[in-house]
Amino acid sequence: MHPPDFAAIRQFKNVWGNLRNISIWDFGSLINSQEAAVTAAYAWGLVPKTMSCPQCRRMMHAQERSSQKLGFRWRCRRKPHRTAVYVSPTKGTFFEHVKVSFEQALKMMFMFVRDEKLGLARKDCGIGSKTTAVDLYSYFREVCDVTQDHDFIPIGGRDDIVEVDESHLFKRKYHRGRRLRLSRHVWVFGCCSRLTKHMWIERIKDKSRPTLDRIIGGRVKRGSYIMSDYHRSYINIDRRLGFKGHGRVNHSRRFVEGCTWIRGVRPRLGDPIHNNPRYRSCKVHINNIERSWRELKKKLRTCMFPMVGNT
Repeated sequence: MHPPDFAAIRQFKNVWGNLRNISIWDFGSLINSQEAAVTAAYAWGLVPKTMSCPQCRRMMHAQERSSQKLGFRWRCRRKPHRTAVYVSPTKGTFFEHVKVSFEQALKMMFMFVRDEKLGLARKDCGIGSKTTAVDLYSYFREVCDVTQDHDFIPIGGRDDIVEVDESHLFKRKYHRGRRLRLSRHVWVFGCCSRLTKHMWIERIKDKSRPTLDRIIGGRVKRGSYIMSDYHRSYINIDRRLGFKGHGRVNHSRRFVEGCTWIRGVRPRLGDPIHNNPRYRSCKVHINNIERSWRELKKKLRTCMFPMVGNT
């Protein structure tokens, strides 16, 4: 199977923009064969359409090879080489270490993105081995972990409000119930843009000021307006890290600590102030990040996870 023609690739490229809204049935009819799955992988940039020789850096040619996953391999037989150079078409891609077919891998990937349970995904994708399905889901998580850390753009800005908060994922109410292993050590910290709803969530070892300053300083743009609770690590955070200001809410008393005037934020983040158009009256709360904690705890079924990243 040689690389598909550009007409077939263009057909799948048109689907990419609407892939988030496509149903399971439509995706199944779209990826209905190994050939269709390979074409989709080329169209979506998961497999390179061409390959440069690792020695002479010139374009390689496809050679049929039934033992290869795609039915061919890249070959370069130019004179500078003592022997021919061969490269697998999946080398350096997601599919290099995947043991299932392209069709099954893409369908499992789609089920993972839809947050489907492993057992249901394994059954619908026709994967017999439970270990293989578990490995695939773990592999997807690793890819997400690397990608979100590499491609993450700091949230916030001079026209935005960023809510920050930490949460304990495993808490025994009133000190009752079965004691969970490592429950006292599993803390997460998050930042949430009130304007775009973009987030960064990360597991932390402690709630000390240096730990939180390192995360906030690296994940939130300078000039943002910070809102938090009354944890002592946040005291004077705007002065330390160069933020526009800092609003705090005392959750032991109320969930919304009135309003504060903030200059330069987007109109939809606050009400206009009479005779002072540069400022907006914005509510002081961290309800957006608190709501995210509830959703996160609802999804998590075990405490054994390495890291929760950008959403």
